[in-house]
Amino acid sequence: MPSWRKKPANRQHFNKRYTPHQQQALYDAALAATRRIYCDVLELWRVCKTPRCRRHRRCGGDAKECLARAYRSIPDEQHDALQAQVMAGGPHRVAPKTHVEWGLRRSPLSSVE
Repeated sequence: MPSWRKKPANRQHFNKRYTPHQQQALYDAALAATRRIYCDVLELWRVCKTPRCRRHRRCGGDAKECLARAYRSIPDEQHDALQAQVMAGGPHRVAPKTHVEWGLRRSPLSSVE
């Protein structure tokens, strides 16, 4: 076996492709997309005060605020069904754009909210 294959594993730099700022930007974008899918699954646009959301039948405002308002009214028994719909991509079946988003879709609703 060639000597170049006997290099030790570099475990401290697992994600070499992105800087910490890029990793944070990826996480923030994935979190926003996951929140928006939760809003679409819960159909929060129906009770939104913003006409743009009702017209487009999608959450077009701040998904974090809408989800925070609606989180208290969601029964605990419904959380698993919601998470299954979000993992599937919501009503529009949107595929996850990155692996970070894929992982966030599988996290519980309380960590996204």
